[in-house]
Amino acid sequence: MNESLSNLLSTKFYAPTLRAGLVLRPRLTKQLAQISHYRLTLICAPAGFGKTTLINEWRTKTNLPLAWLSLDENDNDLVRFWRYFITALQGWKAEVGKQALTLLLSSQPPPLIEVLTELINSLATLENDFILVLDDYHLITNPEIQRGVNFLLEFVPQQLHLVIITRLDPPLLLSRFRSQVQILELRAEELRFLPAEVNTFFEQNLGITLTPEQLKAVETRVEGWVAGLQLVALSLKGRADIPDFLQSFTSSQRYLLDYLLEEVLARQEPELQNFLLETAILERFCSPLVKAVTGREDSETLLEKLEQLNPFIVPLDSEGHWFRYHQLFADLLLSRLRRLKPGRREELAKLAAEWCEQTGMIGEAVNYALAAKQYASAARLVEEVSTQMIERGELVTLRSWINSLPQELHFANPRQIISEAWVLLTEGFGDISKKRLEQAIALLERENDSQQWKPLLQKHAAVLETHLIRLKGDYAEAIALSNQLIEREEETFLKSALLLNLGICHYYRGELPLAREKITEVKKLSQEISNYYILVASTSFLGELFFMEGQFQKTEELLRESLQQVRKHNELLRVNTVTYTRLASLAYERNRLEEALNYAERATRLEKQSKAADPLARALIILARINWALERRQAAYATLDEAEKLTKTYPIARLYFPEVVATRVKLWIMEGRLEEAENWAKTEELESKVNSASLKEFQEEPQFCLLARLYIARGDNENAALLLERLLPEARLQHRMGSMLEILTLQARNLQAQGKTPQACDILEQALILGESSPYVRSFVDEGIAVRPLLLELRKRQFFMVRADYINLLDLALGINSVEPLPEQLRFQPSTTFAPIKAEALSTRELEVLRLVAAGVSTDDIARKLVISVATVRKHLKNIYEKLDVHSRIQAVALARELHLL
Repeated sequence: MNESLSNLLSTKFYAPTLRAGLVLRPRLTKQLAQISHYRLTLICAPAGFGKTTLINEWRTKTNLPLAWLSLDENDNDLVRFWRYFITALQGWKAEVGKQALTLLLSSQPPPLIEVLTELINSLATLENDFILVLDDYHLITNPEIQRGVNFLLEFVPQQLHLVIITRLDPPLLLSRFRSQVQILELRAEELRFLPAEVNTFFEQNLGITLTPEQLKAVETRVEGWVAGLQLVALSLKGRADIPDFLQSFTSSQRYLLDYLLEEVLARQEPELQNFLLETAILERFCSPLVKAVTGREDSETLLEKLEQLNPFIVPLDSEGHWFRYHQLFADLLLSRLRRLKPGRREELAKLAAEWCEQTGMIGEAVNYALAAKQYASAARLVEEVSTQMIERGELVTLRSWINSLPQELHFANPRQIISEAWVLLTEGFGDISKKRLEQAIALLERENDSQQWKPLLQKHAAVLETHLIRLKGDYAEAIALSNQLIEREEETFLKSALLLNLGICHYYRGELPLAREKITEVKKLSQEISNYYILVASTSFLGELFFMEGQFQKTEELLRESLQQVRKHNELLRVNTVTYTRLASLAYERNRLEEALNYAERATRLEKQSKAADPLARALIILARINWALERRQAAYATLDEAEKLTKTYPIARLYFPEVVATRVKLWIMEGRLEEAENWAKTEELESKVNSASLKEFQEEPQFCLLARLYIARGDNENAALLLERLLPEARLQHRMGSMLEILTLQARNLQAQGKTPQACDILEQALILGESSPYVRSFVDEGIAVRPLLLELRKRQFFMVRADYINLLDLALGINSVEPLPEQLRFQPSTTFAPIKAEALSTRELEVLRLVAAGVSTDDIARKLVISVATVRKHLKNIYEKLDVHSRIQAVALARELHLL
């Protein structure tokens, strides 16, 4: 059932009612009394062994708070499963998992691990032990759900104890829990009725005591199997020939089942027999539904009669309104229905679908319509709810429904095709998604304009198209189309999708100011509409944009804010893998390698569990760089191999392939493997690209910087100088601080290689001035021995514009330990007549100009950026110099940093 469209099924939270005649089993409940000592309790046995009844019996004896969740096949939808899971917990304490549920149900839910981390943090606040029972867990087959349960069990706080009732061993960390003595297991051998319990069963249910011979006959054939005993008891009711009957049935379980069912049904009135067969198609049922399906006016009376006579009917609520059959009993009835009444199952399912649709149970209506092979009705229902399901992220259920429909129906419905296109897009299959979109657009053009949903569908198609254009790398077209659409878009989900697409496009074009503007809008909008996930994602994304601009303090604040938004406590658990990857990059640049390694390993480990290929590829790239810095060369290359495999396997991760290759080639150059690097450059035809390109494409900048490194390595200083000079202006214009530092440092190295040490020191000093406030460390340290002589040469100068403590920090990181640390006075000092300046002394516009100057932007580019004349820029610069009592750009920037104006 699509839970976003109707209320949750409250019946799933009720434990079955215990029946009269229950045989108490103290030998087992005594073991269950130890549940609070274990993380997981596993009750695993085939159908009919009394698993649920045993836990239910123990439930009545324990004083521990307990929640119950009965699972079914529909719960393989990721969102549905975890929504029920969290809601079950909230039945005991309403605040548990509240934020996790908000994340899960947001229009763009985050990766599951983030939701579970928030849930775990919430559970950690509980003061008392708490038990959650998951019944019929064998019906859960979705690997992503299994990974989530594994993650939960791995990190679950000691207060929560999970009880899983299942017919099969679940794919969980059972071996690990056994080795840690964190699992209590009861299996078929423990659950079988002992002879004394068999005797008690017949005494309590039939009022008879079996003779030793009769008891042996039952034991031999039924082998302590509870369902078999119940069927035997039903068959024996009212019989006078008990000894003969007990000797007549075989020990073959399947044959025994059929035999006993025949006996049970034969002893019922014909109308009750038919009632049982025709209601067996229902996953759950109530009197009105049964009436609609069977046509019987006395359905309520028959249900009451069945409840009294049949141990295989299970009440689902305390009011006795909803019921289901024991799955084993239902399977037997369905098998008999197919054999005796071919085609009747489809007729009954059609009636059930009609009733469910009328009562608003759309999800169940779809399932019954599919079972009835009423594909047109199912398609119509899916069409009605598909857009809402997309916005809520209920993609597994939607995809399952779409796949169950005949292609001729599906591909005749533009609404369904667009829904499938969204699903494919989120799964990383952009090529197929585009084909579906083209099919949908062609159909929409032929549709009647009177369709009320057509305008919204056309908007979805248009917004989806912008994302597909971005995925193929045509950022300019994606930006143009997104801007055109967003001017008239009022629907929140679509507007957010457009803004996010714009921000991502500008980011990949290296246009940081524009990217920051769009993502800031996304963040503001998400706050207004309380869309928690978009708020978290945009906050983290903004952190990355500030990182690229060199504003490390702001970066860390935003990344920490992003983490804090989805957790209340400082638990060392993953909340947002992308944010952890960004924190790893930040720590790496600061040369805090152990901290960076911790973040990167945490991100990669948890991303592997979440199976998110694109963020995993990115995390592996930074992990490779960290491994290299820690002199783990083999690990670095192995990590890059893993990342490259991801980018070639998963379409959604292909975007990171150039970065993987660039990182590998940079390591080759650092290692002196120039021949391999040269071969790569020839394969990529980089020199031809340099001659024909404008060098404004941000995506190609890493490759061109690598080419410059190769030029320097082979002594082609002229081409290196020309290439670097062409790369620098765009990096400055877009405030890409990391890019500027790499280019300037390479320029310094190129000059040094030509013996132009003074000029090289001047350029390196410019880079150091830009990098000191952040401070950048690895950008210089990764250049290795090449920058050491220049730093030593800078020390010889009478004064320079960089803080001495920053130079000392770089010396330490580079292993320059043979010289004394620089005294603080060996740096630029303001005039002795200088009066302290406050931020208010500079106007807002002057501060804007000063920030651009600090970023290395030229006067002409400042004018273009601020949309003012060059003369006005010069006037602002003159005012800045006068107010700060300095005489140059370098002095102005240095003093502004000293005064914390920047």
